[in-house]
Amino acid sequence: MYINTVIITGRIAEPEFTFNSNGTPRLRFGLAVNKNYRSENNEWQQRTMWFNVMVYGDKAQRFYDILGKGDAVLIQGYLEAWSIQKEGTTRRGVTIVANNIIITQMAGQTAQSEPNTRSETTAVRRAVPPANDIPLPTADQADSEVPF
Repeated sequence: MYINTVIITGRIAEPEFTFNSNGTPRLRFGLAVNKNYRSENNEWQQRTMWFNVMVYGDKAQRFYDILGKGDAVLIQGYLEAWSIQKEGTTRRGVTIVANNIIITQMAGQTAQSEPNTRSETTAVRRAVPPANDIPLPTADQADSEVPF
């Protein structure tokens, strides 16, 4: 038996909502994940890795309505390999297909902010409240270490 499951946390880039060639709604965004490590000089360094994330179907519209650039999220999903041939060259890659997304901290929100609120400068782009089945953590659970 093989297992293809991903659980990852990070901050999202600007989400892009489109439809594929079959008319299925899809949401695409980048996910920034920071890794801390010690350099050869024994100094702490930080490297940001970017992952492509896709959401398909009805969830795509729902998450597009509530997610914003810089939101910290936890994503549960699976890896999907792809390849495309263009001008005689084959490009290959892997995308995370999200089944579930939990917002752990909205952009502009501090650990002292009330859950489910945003500052004036990072207001929700669309006036749709988060769905009831997307739990938000308490302020104590928010990750304040990510520098976005």
